[in-house]
Amino acid sequence: MKQTLRLVRSRPFRDRVRVAPRLQDAMARRYISAITFILAAMTGTAKANAQGATRDLSQFVGPTSTFTVTIAVNPPAGTSVVGVEEAPPSGWTVSVISNGGTFDAGTGKVKWGPFFDPAIPPLVSYDVTPPPGSVGYECFTGTVSFGGASAPNITGDTCVLVPVPAVTEWGMAIMALMMLCGATVLIGRPRVAAT
Repeated sequence: MKQTLRLVRSRPFRDRVRVAPRLQDAMARRYISAITFILAAMTGTAKANAQGATRDLSQFVGPTSTFTVTIAVNPPAGTSVVGVEEAPPSGWTVSVISNGGTFDAGTGKVKWGPFFDPAIPPLVSYDVTPPPGSVGYECFTGTVSFGGASAPNITGDTCVLVPVPAVTEWGMAIMALMMLCGATVLIGRPRVAAT
């Protein structure tokens, strides 16, 4: 099957090249996904799970700024003991650990518990500071244990984007808007039509 490209005049003095609808939809989905990811990273949205533990990184503001990591603990009914372990990115400084938690420098983990029912806290938290020069995506990992059995990993926010120091939250918002405008320009560009 031979395909040819033809230019279609849809507006005076403006040539457009048509793209197959499936490709156009895929491109739009890609841009929407990228913008959604950026906005989610900026706002630190987290989804609560029914049973387990959910991390919230919404207080992250930028490089070398200390922020609080909060983990909501929601054990299944009848759980008598809970333990939580969290590993911040390597090289980050950990401080102000809540609920008697400790930082194990050997493993790089923050540890809480065991907590026994009815004194299981609904939230545990700690402060972290990225090291100077840290740039890019940095991810947190962790597990929760209910009654001695490990549950799935801690869910919710897992990574933060540490921007170049000159890029602030406003800078990130402007970049997201520029990407949105770029997507609009790309969608409005001349399109190729396959015949």
